[in-house]
Amino acid sequence: MVGAFAIPDNLLGNCLKQPITEPDGVTRRRPIAQQNHNPTVFKDLVFTTWYGHGLRVIDISNPMTPREVGYALPVPQGIARTYPIFKDGLMYWADNRTGLHVAKYTGPYASEIPSQGVYEGNATSPHQ
Repeated sequence: MVGAFAIPDNLLGNCLKQPITEPDGVTRRRPIAQQNHNPTVFKDLVFTTWYGHGLRVIDISNPMTPREVGYALPVPQGIARTYPIFKDGLMYWADNRTGLHVAKYTGPYASEIPSQGVYEGNATSPHQ
């Protein structure tokens, strides 16, 4: 292994401090899975759904020090489970509780996102 990335909630101490209610302060929060799932990889970016922590964008331009450069976390908290799919410059992913989400990534290395075609981590990548 040459590098690794984890969100702060994956650290035991932080897991124990997580709120037990949704942002409304009343609705009890369901236990949320913490692992990442289904990456779509470009030359310098990984887009991955992190179950209970939404969509995460990780800069892998230096594989020894990957770093988060973007995220999308729906409210109320759900479970993002699909591969991020890219079509004509937009990304699509689904969440078990909050439905379909569509966004445009504008952060570092955004030019790597193809403006035409369909790409997803399970079958295609423009940088294989």
